[in-house]
Amino acid sequence: MWVSKDSGTVISQSNLTLDMGRAGPPQKGVVRSIGVGVGLTVLGIVGTFAGGIVAGILLVLGGGSLPEPVAGAFVLGVVEATYLVIGVAYVSRTRIAVPWDRPTDEGLRWAVWGSLAAVALAAVVFLGIDAAGLSLETRLEAETADISVLQFLSILAAFAVVAVSEEYLFRGAIQRRLELGLGEWGGLAVASLLFGSIHVFNYDGEAAALLLAVLALSLVGAVVGYAYQRTENLTVPVLIHYTYNVTVFLLATLGFRLV
Repeated sequence: MWVSKDSGTVISQSNLTLDMGRAGPPQKGVVRSIGVGVGLTVLGIVGTFAGGIVAGILLVLGGGSLPEPVAGAFVLGVVEATYLVIGVAYVSRTRIAVPWDRPTDEGLRWAVWGSLAAVALAAVVFLGIDAAGLSLETRLEAETADISVLQFLSILAAFAVVAVSEEYLFRGAIQRRLELGLGEWGGLAVASLLFGSIHVFNYDGEAAALLLAVLALSLVGAVVGYAYQRTENLTVPVLIHYTYNVTVFLLATLGFRLV
């Protein structure tokens, strides 16, 4: 998954040039692996705030020429793209391999079943929150109120950026890094919890409800991460993530609140 400097392999001058400035292979310590995973997550959160500022500045410089629905999707896309930038920068520096190919028939089956499992698990948790009478509000409710066709299409397009960016950072970079120190199952568990934790900013409500919401998205992350482990192809978790987001959004527009 990466090239060892001590392997004894003869490396061409061109390869040496490409590798200049890169760090060596990531070390495998448990504490170090978790520290890197948490650090990348925090950096991703900070990056989204910076991305929001950049997007706002670009909109102002553009003179507000974009229709409001498109502007909102643009901001979402720029904010989420910061996850991709951070993930690519880390992967490039550490030489962690992130396989990304056209999905095979088996990969497509994983995408279908993974999408169904992700939606089902989230539905169970969020319906349980409602049944328990816990207070939980989500920004999705406001986004789907009196939605226009243009806004609908813009959000669907932005979801593609969301799926690619979050999967590249949390599966391609963070989960792979955690697996070095914690093994496959440990890496999957911690990466899923970190993935779920960033979504706490999507909600407002009681502490218990917020914890359950994080749990629901962590379970979604576990499904996506497991599919990545089994297929070794980032395209599969991207498809699951996108399908999950679109399904939740479509249900919300129809009046069925899943998250």
